[in-house]
Amino acid sequence: MKGRVEVFVITASDGPNGMPQPGGDREVEAPTTDALRAAARSVLEEGGYRVRALSFTEDGLVAYVEERG
Repeated sequence: MKGRVEVFVITASDGPNGMPQPGGDREVEAPTTDALRAAARSVLEEGGYRVRALSFTEDGLVAYVEERG
């Protein structure tokens, strides 16, 4: 199963209380819904982000992440 992850990024320069900005979409693939969430977290962490929140939506997933500074 494939899923789309809509990403919102809090930049390192804004600090942890910064306003999330659109960070684009990522496509992830996994054999189950539960594994899809784990795959999304893995892709984001490998991209250098710290995941603050990751939730399912009607269209896929939405993630709020922080840049590692």
